[in-house]
Amino acid sequence: MNEPSKAYRAGQFAGAWFRYLTFTVGISGLALGLIAGFGPRSWRTPVAIVAMVIGALLVSTLIAATRSISLACFGFYFVLVGAGSIFQSHKPQPTWALIAIAAGTIVSSVAGTLSAFLGGRRSKEVDRLMFTESITIAFFVTMLFALSYGLLEAWFKAPKLSMWLVFTVGMVSWVVSSLVFRRRYS
Repeated sequence: MNEPSKAYRAGQFAGAWFRYLTFTVGISGLALGLIAGFGPRSWRTPVAIVAMVIGALLVSTLIAATRSISLACFGFYFVLVGAGSIFQSHKPQPTWALIAIAAGTIVSSVAGTLSAFLGGRRSKEVDRLMFTESITIAFFVTMLFALSYGLLEAWFKAPKLSMWLVFTVGMVSWVVSSLVFRRRYS
């Protein structure tokens, strides 16, 4: 029976920690972008700058270490969200810059999503099964959340929520279900 060498196990451990830290940095960049967009005005510019720096570090690290197009696109997305938050807080708002940032954000998020989807389709059978199951669960959790809160808004006059919350619920449920399936199938 062949057991993996110490170097192989160390590489596996380092790769797992790198993916975890990359994900943590990415989520913290998104959280900072949300704080910059919805926090007090005095926080917006410094928090948006920190989000842009985190996003830039994420992009450069991912391009150099993993050569993952989808993660690099999402890192670029964080940088653009931070830049958009900075420009949005200035008076008068430069509409041409905000339109360019919005277009770049949409393009980078669509490219990252398509790249992640195609990468999931090209993976091995077990990885593809985990990818499909985690996406399916995330979709249904997000839809149930949106439907449930929509009914609360209609029936009980609950306060209206930002679409950022729906996005965050979808991403968190995708990550949690991916981690559960990865642990289950590993």
